[in-house]
Amino acid sequence: MVPVKREDMSHGQDDGGVRVVKPFRRGMDAGNTPTLPGTHIPVGDLVMKTTLDLPDDLLIEAKAVAARRRITLKDMVTHALRRKIAPPVQVDADSPFEMNELGMLVLKRRGGGITLEQIEAIQEEIDREDMQRALNPLGE
Repeated sequence: MVPVKREDMSHGQDDGGVRVVKPFRRGMDAGNTPTLPGTHIPVGDLVMKTTLDLPDDLLIEAKAVAARRRITLKDMVTHALRRKIAPPVQVDADSPFEMNELGMLVLKRRGGGITLEQIEAIQEEIDREDMQRALNPLGE
């Protein structure tokens, strides 16, 4: 269960006289707040604060990555958590993509790769086409 601070709560009563605790939505009245299915965990525009104990090296690297991406550490952690708890993406068998060990879509590897001879043959073909265009710029 997600802890909610007392100052973030508003209290009310349901029709049966039972006391209910509703999370407070900042900037709005404490009306009916939607919750995650089967829980009392609120969703939407609620603001909840928590404290995380992270290893120093991880925090330093996370701050550096956030700065390079020009986003806040909060946004980066939020994105990472959403991505981690999101349901896995289903990839069709005939799709050119597959899921790697980090849960990211990547192109499937096909065959044994490309050889140096294939690269050289492609380069030679490109060179021939470039030479033809240089000798005949109008395509006549």
